[in-house]
Amino acid sequence: MKSKNLKWLLFLTIALSGCAHNYKNSFLEEARKKGWSEGQQKTALEHSYRLLLLEKTGDGDYKIKYSVLTAKQVREKIDEALLGVDQLLSYKNESDTKFVSRFGLRKSLEHSEQIFKVQRDRLRAHELYGQFLSLTSGVPAEYSENQIREKITGYNQRIFISTDLPKAFPFQIESIEWAKRRGVLKEIERGQLSLYRKFDRQEQNLANADDPNDLIWKSKLVDLEITNYKIMEGPDAENPKTNSGNYLEGYRIVGDKKEILPALRLFYPNDDNPGVMLLDLDKEGEAGFGVPDLIEPMQDNLNIEELLQENNLLELLFKEKKEQKRVPPKTKALFVEIARTKESSAELWETAPDENGWQVPIKYQNELKNNYNVSLVFAKPERSTDTTNGIYKQIKYLKKEWTAGQYRLPSIGRVVEYYQMKPLYNKRNLVQAEIDQLNAKRISLVFEDGGEDGGVIVPRSNKFIENLPIMIDYTEGNKRWRIKKDDHSKVFNKRKEISRSLEEKIGKSEEE
Repeated sequence: MKSKNLKWLLFLTIALSGCAHNYKNSFLEEARKKGWSEGQQKTALEHSYRLLLLEKTGDGDYKIKYSVLTAKQVREKIDEALLGVDQLLSYKNESDTKFVSRFGLRKSLEHSEQIFKVQRDRLRAHELYGQFLSLTSGVPAEYSENQIREKITGYNQRIFISTDLPKAFPFQIESIEWAKRRGVLKEIERGQLSLYRKFDRQEQNLANADDPNDLIWKSKLVDLEITNYKIMEGPDAENPKTNSGNYLEGYRIVGDKKEILPALRLFYPNDDNPGVMLLDLDKEGEAGFGVPDLIEPMQDNLNIEELLQENNLLELLFKEKKEQKRVPPKTKALFVEIARTKESSAELWETAPDENGWQVPIKYQNELKNNYNVSLVFAKPERSTDTTNGIYKQIKYLKKEWTAGQYRLPSIGRVVEYYQMKPLYNKRNLVQAEIDQLNAKRISLVFEDGGEDGGVIVPRSNKFIENLPIMIDYTEGNKRWRIKKDDHSKVFNKRKEISRSLEEKIGKSEEE
């Protein structure tokens, strides 16, 4: 049993398996195929863990190779843990609430939740820093492939050591820093946007938290100062060939105080690389301030006026974070009405108590509103056999199935939105309609005349579906609810409790 054969088997097994249990079974299966004895198989398996999970130090000892895991994998596990803790603490599940109360776990769980959040934010900062280095070619050329992997994607406990996040993750480009030190990074443009809106948005009146329809107006104050800089040196310093900048930064001004670090940074180091935009959504004094929350490549070199026209930029930078408040439910009186089935004409749908309609009482969308997969619901019959119409399909709804940040993990409340197709795509004229296997937001359509169409269902307005859902399903506590809009209604004016069987049969019945 040569060492090189063991290493080959190790890497083959990793490629064939997805978790620890599968790895062990796959390894032993491959070892059996090679004719190794049971003793050789077990010895090789134990040694493979050393090759996979440990690395040799200079003194011949071994240390844990943390970079076997990516920071993203660790962060996703913490996200799952946070979801579980939130469900235990939320008061929405009566049995969980009783369990937490019975064993006095609430304080301990809240402490664990804070620890998980700090760990998640550190890991997310490391992920974004790796993306930044990749986009800006910030990894030295002499680095080995393993060094690059560890610096950009690999998990390492050092992520949690530093108490100065901006220093631990210096989102900087050396050419810009070099120009600053030389005094050749010159201001070429400056702008300031100020906006005050007294009635900006409605939020729950916390003084009456039990009434979801008791809303009060909140005002909005936006004050953003932006400066554009250009590297100016050499013979063209006073008369450059272009008026494009190399570095742009924007500061929030809260009250009369300018924050000490920029909330917006945009790098255009040279003509060979695309630009990179960084957004820090945390205000000064909040956890995470000084480290970006979003990073995005920018193909076009924007000036200040063009930048301010970017969709959602100001909304993201000045969005008020809603503080999570878990309010124990008040005991409510239970009223029971009994009626004979044949004589009862009770309406299954509840009518909304006011003009605001029913609303989903759960935060299920991320900042970019793109944490969803899509699926299609076809009208009955799913294939027409009427020779006048041909044997064609018709899409009744497109569903957005919201997730908790992972492809298969549903959002809190398992929220599903139903959208009607726009007129061009709601006819019974489809030979084929499918969701892309590799991109769960992309649809592909083939029409009766042989024409094809397709594209991605993006969070904003798009050509396939109406802008707003017609119906939403969600779970609150032990109940599954459906809210919907009547024709010409702008709000969800009807609600009823549904079972999971009805949820699964949507589109298979014309009762709706």
